[in-house]
Amino acid sequence: NKGVTITVDDEDGGITQTIQMNGKTIVTTCKGQDDTSTITQAPDSIKVDCKLFSVSAETVDIKAEKSISGTSKKTVALKSDDAMTIESGKTLKMTSDDKMTVTGKALTVNASSGAVGVSAASDLTLKGKNTTVEAASAATIKGMNVSAEGSVKAAIEGQMVSVSGQQIALG
Repeated sequence: NKGVTITVDDEDGGITQTIQMNGKTIVTTCKGQDDTSTITQAPDSIKVDCKLFSVSAETVDIKAEKSISGTSKKTVALKSDDAMTIESGKTLKMTSDDKMTVTGKALTVNASSGAVGVSAASDLTLKGKNTTVEAASAATIKGMNVSAEGSVKAAIEGQMVSVSGQQIALG
């Protein structure tokens, strides 16, 4: 075998450190009594296997020519003490197999061109202290049964108001 292996044993601490260079890869291993971490470096890749991987820096910049992916079998948390931006040059998709919550002091949903669609497989509730639904040209409410109710006052206004149906009950 061509290559070099450097090993340092700390018998009192139960830790063995090894660097193996074989002309193709460099493998750095730190083995303790319970855990082992390994860094494998090849000309086209670097792989880190460990129990905890931590980076502490003033700035972290991650770039990829093709794709970036991350997977966790448990929790993923991203937090910023200042502003945070998630931006996509194409489609942005967020899905959840369970509940999804979006919370903030204010929330704006805006489509710069095209429509905004909101749908639910079950009930859909829009609620606010004051709620306004406004359309630039036409607003339509459709349903098998449609109710409009005001606990103090209900008003329908317009230049022209029409009421039609098979049976009409007023009052």
